[in-house]
Amino acid sequence: MIIIMNNIRFYITSLCFMLLAVAVQAAAPSVVVTSAQGAEAPIELAAESSTGLQKIFVISDAAGASAVIDAGGASISVATFGSAGAAYATPAATTVQPDGTVAVSLPATDTGLAIEVAGDRSYYYWIVDYTEHELTLNSLTIDPNESDCSMVALLFDGSAGPITYYTITGAPKTLSRDLELSWTSLAFDSDSESFQPTDKSSTLASIASTIHVEQPLCSTHFTLQGDRFTSAWGNRLSVESPVVDPIAVSGHATMTRLDSIADNMSNSGADSGPAQLQFQALVTDAVRFTEWQTSAYPDFSIIDLRFNQTDFDLDIAESGTTYIRFVAANDSGSCEWISDTFEVNIGASKLLCPNAFSPGDQNGVNDIWKVSYSSLTSFECDIFNRWGVHIIKLTDPSQGWDGRYRGKLVESGVYYYVIRARGTDGVDYKLSGDINVINYSIRSKNSTTE
Repeated sequence: MIIIMNNIRFYITSLCFMLLAVAVQAAAPSVVVTSAQGAEAPIELAAESSTGLQKIFVISDAAGASAVIDAGGASISVATFGSAGAAYATPAATTVQPDGTVAVSLPATDTGLAIEVAGDRSYYYWIVDYTEHELTLNSLTIDPNESDCSMVALLFDGSAGPITYYTITGAPKTLSRDLELSWTSLAFDSDSESFQPTDKSSTLASIASTIHVEQPLCSTHFTLQGDRFTSAWGNRLSVESPVVDPIAVSGHATMTRLDSIADNMSNSGADSGPAQLQFQALVTDAVRFTEWQTSAYPDFSIIDLRFNQTDFDLDIAESGTTYIRFVAANDSGSCEWISDTFEVNIGASKLLCPNAFSPGDQNGVNDIWKVSYSSLTSFECDIFNRWGVHIIKLTDPSQGWDGRYRGKLVESGVYYYVIRARGTDGVDYKLSGDINVINYSIRSKNSTTE
């Protein structure tokens, strides 16, 4: 039993030492890169784990720069490497400081730094000499030959190429300069129902010679600023293009039905006609040509009507489907904007008459006599009592009879209707029939015996 307990203690103690060793190995040495006197402070960046690098340092000028390494008193060896990777590292001269740290002078160029800690492992860093990648912004102009309706080509004069560094295996990677290109365009604002100026920007990792960016919708200039390294050192550079006049066009189109939808209008999956419609369009600065188009074909292979104004009203009375769209273009016609297609489907006419109702119930259910209809262009309905007395005339299918004659509720019994109507599809209706007025649950004291 004692032997078993001692073995358990031994294993636990060994495990603790192993965990402690792992914890010690996981702690990378402290590396502080310093620039030459008077130079800007280095910028320290995290490195992707796939690179094998611990950190990346960007220094404004590698001439006279050095690195101070604190490995907690452990013995270290230092080497430098280039684009071939850490396998081809070259030993570097080091100096042990009185405080136990190790100093190494850095070469005046981009370089990798390999630090091997005795009893541990190696750690790797990359040093970027910014003088080899210095940003210059000379000019920004427009190339009309490379620009189109969607993209504008900006010709860049300067130096803003990719900043390349290398992984421990020699694979090239790039640091983004985070250059900011900004300009003004237009965007539709639903609150004000108008196109409003809006600030636009794009972040660029680097620039070769041409920048392609979306066409602005208003006159603007493009401003290029950066990069993130000069900005961090308090020397943010900037260049501005000449004013660019817009050639791209855009718009916003809407359709509104002006006539009301009656509660007794039949819903058969189509619109009821005739439909009174209002069309409105808003356009951007470069638009010089506008046209609303209507067609019986969804591809607008044949255009029936054209309206050049941005706003217009249209009545559609005939049954069938009508397609409407809005087209806008610039002065040369080289850039065009076409709205979504509005589809108006006027269904076949329909007319149904109820044969009973109970006026005076005051509960809003079946207390008004109304036809159920769809797509009628004309309507007349006359209602009579059993002695032929004319009770009421309705001239619109949305109207109804509340069961009154000369302001008083009629007696229960049978009444008669005669209807003449015409549908948008050309169908003529001549209907007649009975209306059964059912005893009211709440009778009026003012009822009549007509």
